[in-house]
Amino acid sequence: MLSDNFSMVDLIPERLMPSDVSLVIQSQAALIILLSFLFIGATLFLLFSWLISQDLQRETVVMSLVYIAFLGGVILLPQAGLTTLAGGLLITVLLATMIFMTVHYGVSSPSVTAFLIPIVLATIVVNTAVGLSVTLISIAVLWSLAFIELKGWWTPLLPVRRDNLTFKAPFFTVIFAVVFVTISGWTSFLVSSLG
Repeated sequence: MLSDNFSMVDLIPERLMPSDVSLVIQSQAALIILLSFLFIGATLFLLFSWLISQDLQRETVVMSLVYIAFLGGVILLPQAGLTTLAGGLLITVLLATMIFMTVHYGVSSPSVTAFLIPIVLATIVVNTAVGLSVTLISIAVLWSLAFIELKGWWTPLLPVRRDNLTFKAPFFTVIFAVVFVTISGWTSFLVSSLG
């Protein structure tokens, strides 16, 4: 059982954390490092599950190893005083991955919900303006693809449905906006409180 004082930050080796920085920067670094480790674990889990299901392809292994190496580099950046760069790189790769997945599989794919990860990360780790930009990019991608798919200009792997444009795009617009405003408000409060 976990104690009341347990924190996920306790899982991070101290040598990976930046020193002589504010509590806000330490918190941002901790989030970047934790998520990077989580994404490494998730990548290994997916590789293992595809290996067991005999659906693993050589290209997937190569891209996964490149992704893991990239995440390893991101983990090391905060210690060098480059927390914002680490966050920016992680956000950029995550957003590009979400866009690729949505284009490839379509707006019908449940992967659309994963746009929330770079939205939250950008708002917490960089600032509200970057969080808003990522939110607006995510919304624009979602609406554009829903429209393009419905017009028949692009055929994704999953079936195209009319409600992608009439329900999913408006629904996720609201969800993305609410999550952004919630995280932005909370982050602004914490940053002003912690300095």
